Amino acid sequence: MNIFLYINLFWQEDAKQPFSVSEAALYFLLLYEANTQRGRMPIRCNTAWICYRLKTTRQNMEGAREKLQNRGLISFKKGTGKDHPATYELLTPQFAEQLREPVRGQLQDELRDNIYIKNKYINKDEKETSERPPQIPISIIKTILSEDKSWHEQVMQFFEKDGIHLSQTDLVEKIDSFFLSLKVRKIERKTESDCRMHFINWLKKSKNNNNYEERGKRHSDFAVIAAPEKDYEKPF
Repeated sequence: MNIFLYINLFWQEDAKQPFSVSEAALYFLLLYEANTQRGRMPIRCNTAWICYRLKTTRQNMEGAREKLQNRGLISFKKGTGKDHPATYELLTPQFAEQLREPVRGQLQDELRDNIYIKNKYINKDEKETSERPPQIPISIIKTILSEDKSWHEQVMQFFEKDGIHLSQTDLVEKIDSFFLSLKVRKIERKTESDCRMHFINWLKKSKNNNNYEERGKRHSDFAVIAAPEKDYEKPF
């Protein structure tokens, strides 16, 4: 894979019509992923993961990839689920010329919704900036936590030390229950680190409550058996 060929193609196109921040970030993320795969195509990337890496919204990311495809830099196929994510291919100049569609009108709002520049979080509507880490939709965090197998191992080992055994299936079910509880309480956004910590505390509390109920159940199993009537007739 000649990475400089793709970089040159990008800047040639940018000289004709500048790319938005989101389009540029997406293209170079895909270029990085292609390079790590030694140029093997297609590149499989979960949409939620891309949004997390680029610190942007799904709507913004999907608009960026459409524009990159229209300008002949990439082609992609939408995913059909968690196990079948979207696939991407970076196009060479030859393919770009064949697939390029005319750019109609001016590019729409290039910085719609929320973007990140030099570790600053910018909300276009509020005109405010703040330091990272950001709060992101819990639906994205749920996908990240559900697919983080190494973190699953750490969580299971953590609880194993307290004599609590969790299987991979148990943990995924607990993650689903945890995010459902957030949804019920109308919590829509959190930071990823806060969500991980919140989940651990929630799971510990859940397990402690289950243990308490189990102990109470065992105690209630002891029945009080009345002595025969004749025993009460004997002198004390």
